[in-house]
Amino acid sequence: MPIEIESRVQMLTRIWWIWFLAYMILGALTMEGGGTSFLAATVDQVDSLWVKLIFLNIPLQIVLALSAIFCSRSSKSPKEQRIGLGLAVLNTLLILVHFVLSLYFEFLQ
Repeated sequence: MPIEIESRVQMLTRIWWIWFLAYMILGALTMEGGGTSFLAATVDQVDSLWVKLIFLNIPLQIVLALSAIFCSRSSKSPKEQRIGLGLAVLNTLLILVHFVLSLYFEFLQ
């Protein structure tokens, strides 16, 4: 079971890395043109502070991803590895909500 948990955390960590790199690359490319990427611009378009602090908070996502990696790799305890998996799943859900909100504000509003 612990090996299975670690492989799931690794898969979710790869998703997070893809998200993080896409976020940074899109940001850098649009900043060169004097704009803001649609992923980052969502923060300016959302009025609710709690949505910004929970779903659009890149530093929170970084902390969750690093915590998930740490819990799954450094511990032999199945309980701590499950905590790491829970953090990875939570982080993935935050990323999905961020992406959906960004698509909504970019294309539907």
